[in-house]
This record gives sequence, C-alpha cells and structure tokens, in this order.
Amino acid sequence: MTEGGTRALIPPGRERTAGAGYSPGVVVANRRLVFVAGHTGQDDEGRPIADPEAQFVSLFERLRQVLAAADGSFADVVDMTSYHVSFDTLEVFLKVKARYLTGPVQPAWTAIGVSALGIPGCLVEVKLTAAV
Repeated sequence: MTEGGTRALIPPGRERTAGAGYSPGVVVANRRLVFVAGHTGQDDEGRPIADPEAQFVSLFERLRQVLAAADGSFADVVDMTSYHVSFDTLEVFLKVKARYLTGPVQPAWTAIGVSALGIPGCLVEVKLTAAV
C-alpha cells in the first residue's frame, strides 16, 4: 500500500501494465470515494475546443477542479473511464493524460469507443472515481 492506502493490483504475468499508464485493478483502504461525472473539453462558453490537444487539456483541467473541490488530486484517482468518438486522436489523448496522471499508482482505466457524445464536437468524455 502507498502512504494513502492505495495500491495497484498487477497479477503475475501482467507486469507489462506497470508502464502502460493503467493498473489492472486498484485496492483502496480507509479513504472516501469521490465519483466524478463525465467531463469534456470546452471553452468558457461551453463550446467544444477544435484543437484536440487543447480540448483534452481543458477536459483534464475541468476534472482537476472537481477533484480539488473534494480536497483531492489526480494522485487520488483509482478508476477512469474514457469515451472516444474516434481513436484517431488517442496518441494525443495519451500524452495529455500522462501529464496529469503521473502515479505512482495508475488508475484502472477503460477506453470505450462511442458513436457520439452529449456535446457535438467533443472528442472524448472522461469520468473518474477518486479515493481521498
């Protein structure tokens, strides 16, 4: 367990996931769970940002605000689900994600392809669970 009571579950034979930006599972002990609704990258007017990298930065900054309101940070994230309208921008998404989710325990993560999101023009929606 880390100091905060969280540890990655990496079964034998699955050690390659340790450097892949996610954990197959995460154990949490003695912490409050915070469930963060899906967020997308938008400008201050609620419009999608055209540039994929800028859209993903906005998305993670919006998630950061909610985590901070719960006295948490990205270090507290134990589960992440991302919904992608296309995986053409996945490489850019992964680079931005790596700036925010820096470990030492990477969250369990599922990436799902979808045909559309609630706000047309958004490329990805992300929801989180954090243990603070």
